[in-house]
Amino acid sequence: MSQIKAVDLAAYSWLLGIPSKHWSRHGFEESIKVDHVTNNITESFNNWVNPFRGMPVLSLLEQIRRKQMRRIKKRHDQCLQWATTLPPAIHKRLEDIKKEARHIIPIWAGEDEYEVKDISRHYIVKLISHHCECGLWQISALPCKHDVACVNTWRKDLNEYVHPYLKKEAYLRTYSFMIHPIPDESTWSEVEADNEVQPPVKKRLPGRPKLARRREADVVFACNVAIIKRSCSRNAENINKRTRYELDVGSSAHNLSAADFETFTGTLAPRHVDIHWDEIF
Repeated sequence: MSQIKAVDLAAYSWLLGIPSKHWSRHGFEESIKVDHVTNNITESFNNWVNPFRGMPVLSLLEQIRRKQMRRIKKRHDQCLQWATTLPPAIHKRLEDIKKEARHIIPIWAGEDEYEVKDISRHYIVKLISHHCECGLWQISALPCKHDVACVNTWRKDLNEYVHPYLKKEAYLRTYSFMIHPIPDESTWSEVEADNEVQPPVKKRLPGRPKLARRREADVVFACNVAIIKRSCSRNAENINKRTRYELDVGSSAHNLSAADFETFTGTLAPRHVDIHWDEIF
């Protein structure tokens, strides 16, 4: 917060008015085991259903249901093929944490407690209770680099210190159910209702309908166009062949005679004529 205050005092004051549990990792509830601060999941879902957004409500829901059916089945089959107890994404994150833990120096205090030195600060780690003073282990459900350094001294399997929420068994439970198929709409029975819900009044707005979602002003757009910088074959900077040719023509023209200039450029050379007024009058 001190760094934010030094950069922008207005932003610092604005954040103070919002509970930290809504925007800062250290304020997150530890029981949820999620350390994400962004809302990318909503943006991904919006892009996922983008082809169906212009459909009526019933057709939209049917398309989402079918996509969910395929997705659940696909995820369940992929999970059955995993050879380890951790999903591939969690396994990769754990490998990256192992690399960060190589420079951590743990000091064993006794039983499961360690004092860990990380650059200019010390942290307390308790392995049995899955607790680290930095707080990342309790929030993310993955051992942080301080914990990994301590586990390595015990020579135990690091997967045992990953929370069950992030393991293969929990993943299988998530995708163990199925969305049952629904008969065709022509076979549905008629439902008598006292009040029919009418569609909203459609008001046509000027211009072409916008399908892309509205982005905030601070969103950075991904650029897929590569900018290629070309230069002259003579290794001249900020000069291409055309510019080099024009420069060569301009520099050479000053050193040519009148006849050579006309031949080289195809234009008449400027003439210098001496006029003697005594001969005229």
